[in-house]
Amino acid sequence: MLALARLRAVSEAAPSRYLAWLPLQRSFLDDDSKRKLIRAGNQFFGKTAALCEEMRRRGEADHRDPTMTYPRRMICISPSVPQSVSIQKKLWECLDKRLIDPRTQFDPVLGFRGRYPAVRWLDGSVLLFKSGEAGAISFAGETVDDVFIDEPTTLRIFQEADRRVTMRGGYVIMGMTPINQREPLDWLRELVELGIISEHHAKLEPMQMVPVGHDEPRRTVDGTPIDADFIERQRRAMVGHDAAIRLDGEWETPPDGQAFPAFDPRVGGTHVVDAIPPDLEFDLWLGIDHGERDHKQVAVLVGLQQGGVYPCVWVLDEYVGEGLTTPEVDAEGILAMLGRWGWSWSQLTGAAGDKPHDVRRITRSVARKSNADLHVAIARRLNVAPGRLSPPIRQAKTGRGGGRGSVDRGVRWLHTAMLREGGFKIHVNCQRGIKSLARWAWADDEWKDWIDALRYGTHHVAMKTARILAESPTVRVR
Repeated sequence: MLALARLRAVSEAAPSRYLAWLPLQRSFLDDDSKRKLIRAGNQFFGKTAALCEEMRRRGEADHRDPTMTYPRRMICISPSVPQSVSIQKKLWECLDKRLIDPRTQFDPVLGFRGRYPAVRWLDGSVLLFKSGEAGAISFAGETVDDVFIDEPTTLRIFQEADRRVTMRGGYVIMGMTPINQREPLDWLRELVELGIISEHHAKLEPMQMVPVGHDEPRRTVDGTPIDADFIERQRRAMVGHDAAIRLDGEWETPPDGQAFPAFDPRVGGTHVVDAIPPDLEFDLWLGIDHGERDHKQVAVLVGLQQGGVYPCVWVLDEYVGEGLTTPEVDAEGILAMLGRWGWSWSQLTGAAGDKPHDVRRITRSVARKSNADLHVAIARRLNVAPGRLSPPIRQAKTGRGGGRGSVDRGVRWLHTAMLREGGFKIHVNCQRGIKSLARWAWADDEWKDWIDALRYGTHHVAMKTARILAESPTVRVR
């Protein structure tokens, strides 16, 4: 009886030590990577509980690691004050109050009290809470051991957090559902793909709701098991594709099916041609998408045949990088592509590329790709000063039409061109392009890079961000 009383007292004092963790939580907590992310849907996976457990372990030195220094100075970042208070409440519930400095005061409504909300442990460890709308979070010269980021953040905040922990060999630990973000999370997805951030993600499935070491699924507060039937009811209650993000924690909500259902991939069919009619005149544009791995660096040569209300799109040629390439190799490939048609760089009406890859500044990768790097490489190959290379490679994702929704608008514009008689043609030599147009279904997969390059090559007309002037260079098929 005495033993049971002691067990009860201990479990009430430090409840998180006796929690049954879900598989996703367990894999996340067992991962000792210095940059890691738990990504899942709302409510059911306990992302915040896992973050709080990471904070508790460090504050209480529960899993004292010989590679870490103690006591630790930590910061928890939330996008708003209400969200910060919410995570403070959850953390307070799982803390061992016997180890907390008595100067720490907690209010169930307002969270931790004081000018700067904080938890202080008896051993000297401190956890500060910061929040701010629109990314207005200042680290004010802080050097810390750990930064915890609750819910989607911005690249600027992540970079700042990364710098603040670097000197002490610290950790940046994140948890989120990719919804209500202040800016696109392309930078975070790429860091995950490059292996810079260790990611733990799972969809809402029955097996994910069974705690490790147990046979029965977790239950709701009213005792309902979160089993297959429960999950199916949740999915039916979702509007449209909300389940992809809200239940499964996907990066984005996928539209239905193929992005270009009107595209005909048959040679000699509606869109694929094996020859370009002679004496056809184009305004010539180049679209570029940057990447570091196989088939990720892509350039698409587009001819826009003027006349009528809408230009006819002729996709003439493509350059697709093989393996890890340098800007010099890419420049050689692009110029060779133009040379196959007897054209030079100066005959281009314009060239547009992807935005600079800011994540490279975090990773300091030697393989960094950008419009500026490629511009300089092409200028050197042509023996001209970079400032005199014309046309320059401009960024497509700026100005009108360059923000959120530009992918959807650009894809719709291209698909509409395919629906018009004679409105869209692609040369049979563009094998990567034909496969991409036929297979891309809105996912961030191997086919998306070519589609992005095509969008950049037609961005100025799809978004009406520029007019093609009468005196702009025009080329003729020989």
